[in-house]
Amino acid sequence: MNIKIKLFKTKNKFSHSRWSKISPSQNWRLALYILLAIFIASFSFGFYLFIQNNKDINADVANTQASKDMLNSKRIQKILDMFSMREKNSANILSNPSTILDPSI
Repeated sequence: MNIKIKLFKTKNKFSHSRWSKISPSQNWRLALYILLAIFIASFSFGFYLFIQNNKDINADVANTQASKDMLNSKRIQKILDMFSMREKNSANILSNPSTILDPSI
């Protein structure tokens, strides 16, 4: 008496589709050329973006009139006055803490 118990049965399912006929070993040269073209295109696009960024940065540096307007002494003094007023307000708040009211009263 020869009894074989198989708990896990595996079925071999092979699907035959049109994609199963494509073999990478046959078309490796085509895949290699496509990947090489993608690599070259992405490198040249990145280089183009790099050049465009450098032109924009150089244009900003060359515009010195805008930087002179930003360094106006009146604007700087106004900002310093604002910070000194904030410092005084902060010192006033720290020296006079608010009284905590007990809500149970």
